[in-house]
Amino acid sequence: MRSLDDIYREVLWRTSLTSTDFPYKFTTGGDYGFIQAFADVYKYLVTEVIYTDSNYFLEKTNLNLTVNVEDYYTPNDLVRLRYMEFALDGTNFYKAYEFDPIFFSTSEQGTVSAGSMYTPKFWSMGSINAPSSHFQIAPKALQTVTNGIKIYYDRMPSALLSTPVSDSSATTISAASAVVFFPGQFDYLIPLGVAVEVWGRYGVLDQKQTEVTRYKTGVEDMKRLLKPRVSIGQKRVRDFREI
Repeated sequence: MRSLDDIYREVLWRTSLTSTDFPYKFTTGGDYGFIQAFADVYKYLVTEVIYTDSNYFLEKTNLNLTVNVEDYYTPNDLVRLRYMEFALDGTNFYKAYEFDPIFFSTSEQGTVSAGSMYTPKFWSMGSINAPSSHFQIAPKALQTVTNGIKIYYDRMPSALLSTPVSDSSATTISAASAVVFFPGQFDYLIPLGVAVEVWGRYGVLDQKQTEVTRYKTGVEDMKRLLKPRVSIGQKRVRDFREI
């Protein structure tokens, strides 16, 4: 794990800029400070990690089931839904299967009424892989169940800091206070990626091709090495936090 302050100082060193040239955060609109560049790069890198099918950013949360209610919403920090279970009988959890509404056998109501608590279904009312996505379930719960829905999902980048950083909150966060979670073997990609963004804005990428290539190659190496292996005896790279 690295602090934002550490990443910021490395970016300044790589780009030969000062904190006046490239401030931690601009307070006026239209300017591009470190925290804005960091957010762009970090979101990109975390998404690349997530879609290797690595469990590095996997999270579990619970929702309450409400009697006779079919409408629910995914967590507001979700990047990708991985798995859901429902305890529609109030005790036992069963895997929920995603269902495409175009395949309703008779009608939505018929599907909901015919649903089994042992093989529950859910369908999205939009994109299921987006924060606060609306989804419906079948059958409806016959009773209110506290924590009756288990959701396993990958979390979005802004929630992966010890102190969350976003465009709306960054003005209140000191550079030294936030710690960034990322696979330790590849955290060098964060400041390098921010530097690439800065070089692009200054129009000097052609002069930095060695570093740009190092960044692109590093991203591909990260995806390859973090991707889960299926062959006997092979293991993915583990971060120092994984004991």
